[in-house]
Amino acid sequence: MSSQSDPLLLASAPALMVRCSDAHATNERGTILFYHGFGANKESYLTTLAVLADAGFLAVGIDAVGHGARRSPDFDDAIAALPPGPQLEAAFLGMVRDTAREVPAVIDALADRGLAASGRIGVAGWSMGGLHRLCGSRCRPAHLRGRVGTRITTVAATMVGESAPPPGAILPDGAAVAGGGRGQACPATSSE
Repeated sequence: MSSQSDPLLLASAPALMVRCSDAHATNERGTILFYHGFGANKESYLTTLAVLADAGFLAVGIDAVGHGARRSPDFDDAIAALPPGPQLEAAFLGMVRDTAREVPAVIDALADRGLAASGRIGVAGWSMGGLHRLCGSRCRPAHLRGRVGTRITTVAATMVGESAPPPGAILPDGAAVAGGGRGQACPATSSE
């Protein structure tokens, strides 16, 4: 199958929508938001988005804060100037926190355009993008109830040499890592 990609802005987040058929029809199968890893952008995962689209999903890549279309010209120099340790960690977690805070608005923007059906929205990411997913679903859980299913599969794989937060670690905004490893199902934070 051949997929089609369209750039769009969802709330304040630059996005890339990938689909194989009409976007409004595709969302009945499900919409998957995909967040990239540190230093990458939504286009870096075009192949992944196309695979999801070929499987019948509406796949939407999102540029994280400070990345892709929102990347500052001095990003590499600014990050390289930070010594390893608390300052670098704070900069990294700040980008994660700011991007995660956008997740509810991104989902609202998709739903308002008829591009996401309630209960048929998944959020996934690679490396740093997995942290966006973990934190974003907890920023306003009551707001997301009914839009995002009660269980979401976390695709938060780490790359060689990267350390993953251990299960139970506290992330920005008080979110906790629900489990370790790939494909770990993450239960909703509210009881239903």
